[in-house]
Amino acid sequence: MARCPMSRRATLAAVVACLLWSAAFVFVKTALQFLPPFSLGGVRFLLAGLLLAPLALPFFGRTKWTKAALATVALSAVFQTFLQYGLFIWGMNLARGAQSAIIVGASPLVAALLAHFLMAGDRLTSRKLALIALGMAGVVLISLGSKPWKAAGLHELAGLALLFASTSASALGNIVIARQKAPVHPVALNALQMFLGGALLILLALPTEGARPLPTAPAFWGALVCLAVISAAGFSIWFRLLRTVKVSDLNLWKFIIPVVGALLSWAFLPGEKPDAFSLAGMGCVALAILFFFRRGGARASP
Repeated sequence: MARCPMSRRATLAAVVACLLWSAAFVFVKTALQFLPPFSLGGVRFLLAGLLLAPLALPFFGRTKWTKAALATVALSAVFQTFLQYGLFIWGMNLARGAQSAIIVGASPLVAALLAHFLMAGDRLTSRKLALIALGMAGVVLISLGSKPWKAAGLHELAGLALLFASTSASALGNIVIARQKAPVHPVALNALQMFLGGALLILLALPTEGARPLPTAPAFWGALVCLAVISAAGFSIWFRLLRTVKVSDLNLWKFIIPVVGALLSWAFLPGEKPDAFSLAGMGCVALAILFFFRRGGARASP
């Protein structure tokens, strides 16, 4: 299917998905107080897949479950859920919420580079390269903000490295979905890949974290349900957009995640506060997305 410039409707949908993901940082940090990373990720995505199941059921019968379709589901589960969120939650357990939000916001840079080599017709331009350099400058500033020359800083820097690896897995997952040869409806694909990915995270959690009963605290369940809804809605929107929009153009909208995610973390998480490096890094990534769209990187159409 041909990729085209983003319409106003597609742009609005991308913004909604990114705003949903921005809120996830606060809920993840809250839920991690009650359950370790892999267990939390597994329960979150199993629940998200179950929430989508009633909506996905009508599309299961309409899909031709060829080997290509099953491969798309399996690869999506591995990259989009198991690897991306296994690394994401592990990294979030080591790093502060605001810094995590900004590092994850570097995903457009990774997506643009991978799409250049793996997607026909999705090439880097000199202007995109300049924006990548600006965004990467923000990533470097955030890494310096973790004070890696101190012992505690090395601990947090490891978390930031895991989060950056998570963005790479996400970009590869986006490319897998965009290149799928046997299209699966986005809602059906999302329900299946989240349930399968959640099951894989549970299997990883059992030997590494042990079998744990689910906490009964209302704060945990409130955060868990919010995370499940965010995943179910956000990825269903995103998978639909990947069918028609270039991977690099669509992922550039993720630059709004660090700004909103960091602001929410500073506002709602105890002990989280801005520092000079974080603010400078936020400025770099915000300028990158601003310059991209002010210079016609995405052309709106009705």
